[in-house]
Amino acid sequence: MASLVTVTAVSSVSLASPAFLSSRRPSAAAVRSKGRAFQFRVRASDGEGNPVVGSDVAAVAARTGSILCPDCDGNGAVQCRQCQGGGVNLEDHFQGRFKKGTVCWLCRGKRTVLCGNCNGAGFVGGFLSNQGE
Repeated sequence: MASLVTVTAVSSVSLASPAFLSSRRPSAAAVRSKGRAFQFRVRASDGEGNPVVGSDVAAVAARTGSILCPDCDGNGAVQCRQCQGGGVNLEDHFQGRFKKGTVCWLCRGKRTVLCGNCNGAGFVGGFLSNQGE
């Protein structure tokens, strides 16, 4: 039995319009693209056009106008450079305050730290980006 996915456009309004600002529909997603907002629903149906139970979901779109961070591949975290992802100090640091074999002083044993390129966001080029400074 084949499944089909249909996308139904609900509306298209300007981002500055009162209709967009007051829209709080939990079953529709708003996607911004060049000053317009598009709300749509995604429904799965079987090959005969009958809807699948529980398939009405809000569609989630990726950020437009942003680029995935090349350093962390969109994850927001990179491997700790002090312990090389091991979670423990490989040598003594700061005059013996952090001994070799103890929990890493930088990542505190988590093995990853926030990406410095995207500040943990996973993308570069958004309005929170510091690339233009």
